[in-house]
Amino acid sequence: MATTTTTRTRSLAAVILAAGKGKRLKSARPKVLHPVCGKPALWHVVQTALAARPDRIVMVVAPDAEDVRAAVASWKITPKPVFVEQTRQLGTGHAVLAAKSAVGRVDDVLVANGDFDPVLPEDIRALLRRHRRAGAAATIASTELRDPGTYQRIVRDGGRVIDVIEGTDAPTEVRRINEVGTNWMAFR
Repeated sequence: MATTTTTRTRSLAAVILAAGKGKRLKSARPKVLHPVCGKPALWHVVQTALAARPDRIVMVVAPDAEDVRAAVASWKITPKPVFVEQTRQLGTGHAVLAAKSAVGRVDDVLVANGDFDPVLPEDIRALLRRHRRAGAAATIASTELRDPGTYQRIVRDGGRVIDVIEGTDAPTEVRRINEVGTNWMAFR
């Protein structure tokens, strides 16, 4: 008798955080719609997320984000994004929590900020592979920069991530850390 082996593909939702106001840009245009290389920053993030082949895409937007919704609709993305409103911008964790019901039951969740961080699609696929092989609850994509400036710092203890601190809020000893987050994360 022949045996057949089936491998179940793990389900994936991509959550893209696009509710930020971009106050530091001093622009009426939503931060995620500012052009980078001729396309909105958000477009680049969406293209990178699509390379991971998500089963669903959830976009967290501000209540007044009609420009963002219209731009995303014009890109004719598959799967069609579900929009979730974050009524108050209380940080990254709050934005991810706003997406929870739209994400539903999936094996893995890929989270990215909608304002452009130049990460290659193959880096995101590698992030997911590492996340899945390790059976980790959370995996953060990071890199080291010679001069990390105001980027968020990854604080480790014995190799384990114990904190992520915005560079602008970091005490001097944390600002000496060169490892920074890329704003791409995977969760189980």
